[in-house]
Formats: sequence, structure tokens, C-alpha cells
Amino acid sequence: MAKAKIKLTRKDKDQLKKMAEMGLRAEHIASVLGFSRKTFYNLLDADEQLRIIYESGKAAGTEKAVKHLMQHIDEGSEKSLHFYLKFISGYRGVDEYDTWREKLDESRNKTKLPSKLTFEVIS
Repeated sequence: MAKAKIKLTRKDKDQLKKMAEMGLRAEHIASVLGFSRKTFYNLLDADEQLRIIYESGKAAGTEKAVKHLMQHIDEGSEKSLHFYLKFISGYRGVDEYDTWREKLDESRNKTKLPSKLTFEVIS
């Protein structure tokens, strides 16, 4: 028995691109479109145009996320910079930075300063 050939409509392709842009995984995209993950990958392998639509959606989503991340870095967000260095640029020294930062935070927590300081004027 021959398998029915799946043909995606323009609406399906637009929806696929939007879902890929949002970062949905292949199995979720396939489920929404009404077939299995394996069938989805078979379609991508068989149809270069469909693969381009899918990949361009993923790239657009990544671009949005990185732009947003870079905006936070430009605004001085240390956590965003740390994330970028560790997970995007592959900087290896970030683990050492984590250790240093934790030690600094611990020492700050151990040093209790009085809430009010008083000064005595000596004449």
C-alpha cells in the first residue's frame, strides 16, 4: 500500500516558519501540522524549499533573541554578559568567574556593617 503524499499549504508553511521562529521543537511543529516527527524530517529532506522555510524561521528567532540579549549587555546586565560568554561565545574562563563571584558574594554576606555609623569629633 502506497503512502499518501503530504502537501503543505501556504498557510501551513507560514505556520511552520512562525513556530520555528518561536523555538518550538520539531516534534511539536509536526504535531501541530498533523504528522509525526519522523514524517516532518522526511518532508524536510525531500523538499529543499520547506527546509529553507524551517531554517529561516529558526534563524529569525535566534536573531531576535541575540539582539535582545545584546541590548541587555549594552545596558550593563552582568547576568546577560555572563550568559553570552558562557553559552554563546564558548569562553572557558566563565566557570572560574563563577567561583570568584561566589566567593565575593560570600565575603560580602559575612561582613556585616552596622546600619548606622556614628562619628565622634575630637578637638
